Amino acid sequence: ILNDNSEILIITSNYNIDGSEHIKVLEFNGNTIKIINSSNDETYIIDTYYDYELNKNFIITGNRSDIKSYDYNQNKIYKKYCDEVNRAHMSIIINNNKKENLELIDSSEDGNIRIWDFHNGNLLKKINITKNMLYGICLWNNRYLFTGCGDNYIKLIDLNSGKIIKEFKNHKIYSVTIKKLIHPIYGECLLSKGLFNTLLFKF
Repeated sequence: ILNDNSEILIITSNYNIDGSEHIKVLEFNGNTIKIINSSNDETYIIDTYYDYELNKNFIITGNRSDIKSYDYNQNKIYKKYCDEVNRAHMSIIINNNKKENLELIDSSEDGNIRIWDFHNGNLLKKINITKNMLYGICLWNNRYLFTGCGDNYIKLIDLNSGKIIKEFKNHKIYSVTIKKLIHPIYGECLLSKGLFNTLLFKF
């Protein structure tokens, strides 16, 4: 998962007895490569991103009160992404298709989609979707975003206008994860994973 290493690495956030957390990088055989001190903030999701222009690997965590990106090589926080509302951040994606800036998009417990400038940490846009918690998100054709909602619907959002374009009845429970995939028969599809089942949507 890291661009400058041919090995398969596992990155996880570990909760310690004293309430603190740290990021642990492991080889596939279980050996620890490094530990990066994190915080006493609960981590809900962890991901990686490689920036080709900077030739840097980043680790990104969605936490209880904010989002953090870490410079992998320097073992320290790169940026924090937070506004006046401290809510759990449930999913994170990077949109590197924008010419103006690299965007970090996240879904939150407070029903908002937030779009951040990845490198300076500024909030570019906040889109209120619902009063319910938001879960999995998936970027679609650089302009649209699917999000799993606590009302058990998947909502399609136009990122430019901030409007909900369409709603899709999903599981009997919310979508934890949403991914775009190319099916050999159906073409572009959306894969939605709930707690108890998986659905495939054709668009």
